[in-house]
Amino acid sequence: MNREISVFQNLFDKAKDYQGIRLRLSILNTGLELAVLWILLSSGLSRTLSQWADSLTRSAILQVFLYFIVLGLAGELLTLPLDYIRGFHIEHRFGMSNQTRKAWFGDWVKSLLAGGVIGLGLAQLVYALLRTAGDHWWWIAASLTVLLMVLLAQAAPVVLLPLFYKYKPLDRPELKARLLALAEKCGARVVDVFELQLSAKSKAANAALAGLGRTRRILLGDTLLNRYTEDEIEAVLAHELGHHVHSHLWKNIGAQTGIVFLGFFLADRFLSWGVSAYGFEDHADLAAFPLLALTFAVLAVVLLPAVNSLSRQYEREADRFAAEVTGRPEALASALERLAEQNLADREPNPVAEFLFYSHPSIGRRVRALGKDES
Repeated sequence: MNREISVFQNLFDKAKDYQGIRLRLSILNTGLELAVLWILLSSGLSRTLSQWADSLTRSAILQVFLYFIVLGLAGELLTLPLDYIRGFHIEHRFGMSNQTRKAWFGDWVKSLLAGGVIGLGLAQLVYALLRTAGDHWWWIAASLTVLLMVLLAQAAPVVLLPLFYKYKPLDRPELKARLLALAEKCGARVVDVFELQLSAKSKAANAALAGLGRTRRILLGDTLLNRYTEDEIEAVLAHELGHHVHSHLWKNIGAQTGIVFLGFFLADRFLSWGVSAYGFEDHADLAAFPLLALTFAVLAVVLLPAVNSLSRQYEREADRFAAEVTGRPEALASALERLAEQNLADREPNPVAEFLFYSHPSIGRRVRALGKDES
């Protein structure tokens, strides 16, 4: 018994260390991004970069391209050491990664390219509106950004996910039939059930209901399939289906829509202020981009506790739904306990940290809510 208690305590301490380091690095990364944007704005570096782009071409489209290519690459290289520590070093230090260094850098490059294409496309769109739409630019840009968010949510499983993970149709007929029947019972139309090859990169387990409309599919990590009972797997999927039944995806899109519109509205106000405060030519001056970006970055930080609070509420609703629809709350509780161990989740984080930074309730709270406290 004493040995079992010692093992549990060691795992508990290891999880706290792991999550604590991840949280501190995440906060450091946010602070670094805010600092870089402020330095770009206050030091005149952004103006120098925009003047350089202007000296090379009179085309506004090419100027935007040159400005953001240089700024984006410089930003990625600046944050690369921190990304490496967070994404590779810490994961290997705590035994959570199966990925080689070469594979990690390969994913970093793919992420850079994919994010660059999307980001550059959005930048071209926003600056075209800044040049041509006058006072209406901000709400048109917000509307198109929301549309892009919906399109990306639909395209992610078939366009973005295959860039980073291999997956195949689940080759367990009985389990597949059971999960498809559950999805049908919950009114969720899905393409199929797929096995996601998570083990090629990570020891963590996960499952998801991904995509929208014709791209919606059930994704189960092989790290989940290989270690959990069918009752536990069904309970995990039932939780994901709970998000569907309660329309959490669309509610999140609605909340994000409000944030996007607020962000662009505030950006319009701050850009107007920046014309006089920093001597920008107008709203469309590329040198003012750090001010626009700072608006969204600060807004995200300010709203983070509220956004996380809403997310935790959705997670609790999905847990209750899973317990009710399967009639086996103990299966979900058991799966959560095992996920906490496998994913090195902090079962009992600091309440202040949980309130500010956690998008999910702690595992301890979730298990207690299901009536199975084994802590």
